[in-house]
Amino acid sequence: SVLSGLPDRSVHEVVSEGGCLLLLEFETGELRRLDVSSFLKRGGAYERLRDDEYLKLVRIIDGGMALGWPDGQEVYPEALFAMSERVR
Repeated sequence: SVLSGLPDRSVHEVVSEGGCLLLLEFETGELRRLDVSSFLKRGGAYERLRDDEYLKLVRIIDGGMALGWPDGQEVYPEALFAMSERVR
């Protein structure tokens, strides 16, 4: 698998900070901030992530390996880590 070289980076908790920002706590205790604004250019349902109220509906899916929203938008593990910035 493409992900076989990655350490276990499952997400333990996610909090919407508004303004397209999500705070992710990984199982390792590491905190990272993910800006989902880059996903808006995909158009369609991903444009809903611009709405702070909708952004708050984020859920951890796939056993901590991805994030998802009610309308089917998903962000997968390689993006969660590679596109986020370390907070702690």
